[in-house]
Amino acid sequence: MGVWDNDAIPCNNEYYCRSFMRKQLLLIIISVTIAVLIFEIILRLVGFSFPYYMRIDPVTGFSLRPEAEGYWQDEGKAHFKVNHDGFRDKLYSKEKADGVIRVAVLGDSYTEARHVNAKNAYWSIMENELNTCAGKEIEVLNFGMSGFSTAQEYLLLKHIVWDYQPDIVLLSFLSGNDVRENSKALNNVHNIPYFFLDGSELKLDESFKDTKEFKSSQKFLYQGSHLIVNNFRTMQMINKIKISARNQRLMKELGINKEDEDAKRGDPGLDTEIYSDPPAPEWEEAWRITEEIIKKMNEEVKSHNSKFVIVTLTNGVQVKPENKADLNYPERRIGKLGESINVPVITLAPKFLTYAKTNNTYLHGFDDSGEGHWNVEGNRLAGELIAKEMCNILY
Repeated sequence: MGVWDNDAIPCNNEYYCRSFMRKQLLLIIISVTIAVLIFEIILRLVGFSFPYYMRIDPVTGFSLRPEAEGYWQDEGKAHFKVNHDGFRDKLYSKEKADGVIRVAVLGDSYTEARHVNAKNAYWSIMENELNTCAGKEIEVLNFGMSGFSTAQEYLLLKHIVWDYQPDIVLLSFLSGNDVRENSKALNNVHNIPYFFLDGSELKLDESFKDTKEFKSSQKFLYQGSHLIVNNFRTMQMINKIKISARNQRLMKELGINKEDEDAKRGDPGLDTEIYSDPPAPEWEEAWRITEEIIKKMNEEVKSHNSKFVIVTLTNGVQVKPENKADLNYPERRIGKLGESINVPVITLAPKFLTYAKTNNTYLHGFDDSGEGHWNVEGNRLAGELIAKEMCNILY
């Protein structure tokens, strides 16, 4: 017999039976609530967090969620906090102090750098180094966003970054996926804006605003559910389990081998086609779109009387100590583009490779794999090299 079996309830009338059942229900609710609270406390004590770090954005498709905070452990291990304005950096006033030179850094996950603590990110190292070589105070503001394409970075610059009055805009270009992500045909992602070429004219495609995902994000239910998940670790655990199960189901449906997927996840520089010279037609089109976006960005920077600098970041395969192949076609192409529009280009790959071979060390990855994002040493080296070149360019 169960709790709700009338024969098991010691009562002689309907009122008493209902009262008894209400008490039993209340007892169950209290027990479950206490269990959830205990589980919530345990999750917080062990440092578990899996909030929604990103939000839907009407300009760039998505962006970091202001005040998001947690501990990133999927690759590397670091405390991750987004400031009130929605960037992974300390909070800066939009009004620049007299005598200060501001550098705005645009980029993707390498620049957001959630895999290392903020003090170890290359833009923090760069700021420290620049302040030792310059005669003025330098502020380096991080506008990096995981998953951003060059197109999204341009839109962020145009609509947001100028509010902070930067004197210099540094574009951190990652050939490993930036070229693909600038092509709607190659990228096959539908929740972001793209640029496309209409003849020689660059035009903006904002059809992502017509997607079901974008429209649902404007509804109260969507926003409320995200608010609940972001504030309760128990819900974050449930959400992580749901996402993991969904990803495994999709991998199974698509016939993707887990080991292959893990290998891909390790290194963002998956697009080996970027090293081809000449590129295949669809990749040449992606390169042309990318170059036109960068030209557009240069025009935007000049219109604000600021200085534009490009730095080409490294893909893991380019800078492994054992690498003997010439994988610098992207660097040469961006270098030529810089020359054609009179923009300084800082190229990291050759110096990274020399350092890796000399010291027999990996600058990418956190498990001596040489794949994935920059580790602490990779960030340190990048920050120092970029700062050195910036000092030569600016002073």
